[in-house]
Amino acid sequence: LPAGTVTYTLGTGASQTIQTNGTFTLGNGTNVLTVTAATNNPALDVRGDFTIAANAVYTKGAGTTTFKKGATQTLTDNTAAKQDLGAVAVAVNGTNTTLNLGTSATITSLTIAASQTFSANGSNTLTLSGGGTPLLINGTFIPSTGTVAYTSTVAASAWCNISSTACNS
Repeated sequence: LPAGTVTYTLGTGASQTIQTNGTFTLGNGTNVLTVTAATNNPALDVRGDFTIAANAVYTKGAGTTTFKKGATQTLTDNTAAKQDLGAVAVAVNGTNTTLNLGTSATITSLTIAASQTFSANGSNTLTLSGGGTPLLINGTFIPSTGTVAYTSTVAASAWCNISSTACNS
């Protein structure tokens, strides 16, 4: 990345899906990088690990970020003030997907599809910033020794909806 602040806008128009294969890293940890999904609101189809490097700024859009490698993936946010990825889903891609947190993370909402797994992977904190029902579990949620924090100022109709596992408060 060049020195100074660099800004990227994801997508070129409405109703796009951007697919990443392999590791998807925003920033290099040194230079300031701003990435916005808010302009075109693309859906992100992530099929590898996703890392937000220190000094990166991510602005979420209305599109869903779907982790669907069909194997184990890791979500890592190395910024001091965790970036809100927006709506996140863990979905199947031929075989089941497991999404592990590599660090604490902030998302608006999390949907875990049937037979898929989300793990806090240790003492990481998953912060949910969305109203309504920000945690929908149809697969497996492994809290490990981590924490789920609900920070929305909008009243939740039910902070968690489960079909195959339990929400621990």
